[in-house]
Amino acid sequence: MSLVRDELRRQECYTEDPQQAQVVYFNSHQSPASVLRARRQNASAVFIQRVDGPMSIYNRPNDPRDLVVKSMGHLSADGLVFQSDWSRDQSQKLGLSPAVPHTVIPNAPDPRLFSPRLRSLAAGKIIKLIGTSWSPHINKGFASYKWMDENLDFSKFSVTLIGNVPHAYRNIKVMPPMNKKELRDQLDQADIFLMPSRFEACSNALVEALHLGLPVLAYAGSSNVELVKNPVMVYKEEDEIPAKLANLASEYAALSGQCNLPSISEVVWRYQAFASTIKRRSDANPFKVWLQEIRYRMRRLG
Repeated sequence: MSLVRDELRRQECYTEDPQQAQVVYFNSHQSPASVLRARRQNASAVFIQRVDGPMSIYNRPNDPRDLVVKSMGHLSADGLVFQSDWSRDQSQKLGLSPAVPHTVIPNAPDPRLFSPRLRSLAAGKIIKLIGTSWSPHINKGFASYKWMDENLDFSKFSVTLIGNVPHAYRNIKVMPPMNKKELRDQLDQADIFLMPSRFEACSNALVEALHLGLPVLAYAGSSNVELVKNPVMVYKEEDEIPAKLANLASEYAALSGQCNLPSISEVVWRYQAFASTIKRRSDANPFKVWLQEIRYRMRRLG
């Protein structure tokens, strides 16, 4: 949400004081007690929840963060913003109220760092593949990385993986996590971005690569397909990867430099347009809001 906040500041329609706001955007499961308190203190503001996850699908079935998201949606949200259709559908299956007005708005990166440019792929060159993962969780696609490490023809490809990994590789080069500018520089040197993660509400890493106009090979699951929007750039089984990479190489000129995702200014416009249609709920119980606020504050105190 930091880029949304920065764009609102640029438009001079942002305040840090929730009691002065007409619309309060809050991010999923973070700082629930503060959100509930602001809800009690500002009787006229519209509260819009930006939903992450579901985390329990990616992480573990009893992940408590999804319970917080559900609770906040029922108690405090006048509207819900999901980052993908997949996130919306899975969240509603877990009980997040479909009765609350909602919309789908994807993420967008900093345009000063991530903007499309045309690329070329010289015949016969080693094709540079790159992927990122700040989490070493197996669902981040490490089965696919392992398969590539053991099966790709490394006389034709190189693979760099930036972030935290659960095991060592023979052929894949691993680099530590880095800041956004350093990451952008690494992506600029690559030919194809790898996105093998299984469960993503709206991956910032994938969004950044697409905004650079970098052709992508992504696992055909969760929100990846919605963002990529091209069957050439997705795979379902690992043994499809070599043929998919060959197709990407053959169509590289047409795929490079393309981005069909909204910019951060359009994302903010969508937030504002959605907020203009929302009215504050009359069914929210102030006592329940207060009680849940107390519970969250006590939990934070241990």
